[in-house]
Amino acid sequence: MNQGEAIGITVNKGNVLDLQHFPDTYNQVKSKLKKGSLIVFDKGANTKDNIELIEGDELRYSYR
Repeated sequence: MNQGEAIGITVNKGNVLDLQHFPDTYNQVKSKLKKGSLIVFDKGANTKDNIELIEGDELRYSYR
């Protein structure tokens, strides 16, 4: 996999908050990631629980 390559995308109804669907999306793609990979996500998904999911798998993150 090339650096910076997108590995997954999900589409949800407009009334589903990012923080709610993040765990499902993350669990769909995490098996494709190596330790230390960078997860970039929307600021709306920045919650303690979501960060713990990422850090528990020894990955890095950035949100915008």
